[in-house]
Amino acid sequence: MILAGGRSVNDNVTYKDVFIYDVATSVWSKLTNAPRPAWGVVCATSGDSLIYWGGTNTNGDINTSNDEGPAILNIASNTWGSRFTPPGQTPASPSSADRAHLALSKVGLVAMAVMAVAASNLVL
Repeated sequence: MILAGGRSVNDNVTYKDVFIYDVATSVWSKLTNAPRPAWGVVCATSGDSLIYWGGTNTNGDINTSNDEGPAILNIASNTWGSRFTPPGQTPASPSSADRAHLALSKVGLVAMAVMAVAASNLVL
């Protein structure tokens, strides 16, 4: 289990902390901080990668500081990057298709951030 980012309701501070929980040992470990503080972040994992995208800042504004797309944490090496390579594939250099995808990703970033904010405001 991975916890990334977050917000304190008492002092209105956003965090960029990242922690991982090892179920077998029942131990939490701190990983390298995310590139920016945020809450309501959309995250997913694939292989050894944590994909961290969107969210909002302390003021509740949509976090668009990562216009290049999601931030990618390589969990095995505990390092952040900006390119995701699916497990079993070799990293490639950016192509014209990648650059076109980046333009579409910026639109997707805003849509995902809006969904994350809406989901964080749901009352059950």
